[in-house]
Amino acid sequence: MAETDWVIRGDKFVIQKKAQFSMIELYRTLKAWFDLHSYNFYEKEYEDTVRGDKKSVSIKWEGQKPVDNYTKFLINLSISLKNYQIVDTKKGKTVEGDLKIKYDAAIQSDYEERWENNAFFKFTRGIFDKFISTGKRERHEKEITEDLHDIFNRTKSYLNLQKFK
Repeated sequence: MAETDWVIRGDKFVIQKKAQFSMIELYRTLKAWFDLHSYNFYEKEYEDTVRGDKKSVSIKWEGQKPVDNYTKFLINLSISLKNYQIVDTKKGKTVEGDLKIKYDAAIQSDYEERWENNAFFKFTRGIFDKFISTGKRERHEKEITEDLHDIFNRTKSYLNLQKFK
């Protein structure tokens, strides 16, 4: 089984605000970022609920970027838009509601499961990961952290919020 090490997880990178924006443009902005940085983009979950005239939606996206034949980057976005309404504006239809976006980043090792065939290979992989490839691992952690900062800032720029440094 592939080993997934979470580099950034939890509430460290969260955007939360009552906002009016175009969901289609937000989708395009984020999808363009994944494409530009060579991530494969997947929509893992989409749940829409309606209560009276208020709607809520929950979306989970994942970007996967193979770094080499052993390592892959994962960036997960959890988007929650609660109590939103569709509003007509001069620029077209927008949504207005309580937006929350959470960002997580992970590095997945042996994602093709080449080292899982027997206990000796698995043990060797553990030694290699822990003691031999630490410099490479640090570079990977730095790169995925920079990618997460970039997509976080891109989202904040789209929503006209202050950038994270």
